[in-house]
Amino acid sequence: MKKLMVCLMALIVLVCTGCTVNLPKPTEAQIVPEFSDEYLIGISSGGGYGDYYSSIPSRVIVTTDKKVLVCAPSVEEVAAHMLRTDDFEVLEVLELTDEQYDNILKSVDREKLFKMTVEPDNNVCDGESYYLYLYGSENQIVKRCGGYMPKTEKFMDMYCAVNSNLPKDEINRVKSEYIDRVIEYENSLSVDE
Repeated sequence: MKKLMVCLMALIVLVCTGCTVNLPKPTEAQIVPEFSDEYLIGISSGGGYGDYYSSIPSRVIVTTDKKVLVCAPSVEEVAAHMLRTDDFEVLEVLELTDEQYDNILKSVDREKLFKMTVEPDNNVCDGESYYLYLYGSENQIVKRCGGYMPKTEKFMDMYCAVNSNLPKDEINRVKSEYIDRVIEYENSLSVDE
């Protein structure tokens, strides 16, 4: 009898305190958009730590005709310190080798990436953010996938495949020339004042 009373009391306490079982939430079927015929995948490139100039966000877009578009905000926008991160312009168009393009193409599954939930690791104190961009039929961004120190292995496999097959030396040259143009523009503004 004493055990029965203890069990009943415990049950009453659990019910009254709102103890619930963590049931999985029903997931809505994600409708995959029609992807761009021109833009295969985009990747974040730059931004983050350092001085203002090394923190300028940029993006690299791999196109279906084996080109690489190196993109960043306008020089005037950066010089005015008014960054709108999705308002980028093409700085230069580079070429991928057949091997680089094929490696990216076979590693990126846009439909899986669109449906993927990327889990960040917020316990890392000094990490980086990694993002891939998917584009719709009108070359607009339909999803930014990634996060801070992603723990999702399939995402990181895709990210690394894209990143490791880009012409990094040429991209760094373009970004360095871009920063020089920003500084030159800022200096011309201070001379005019």
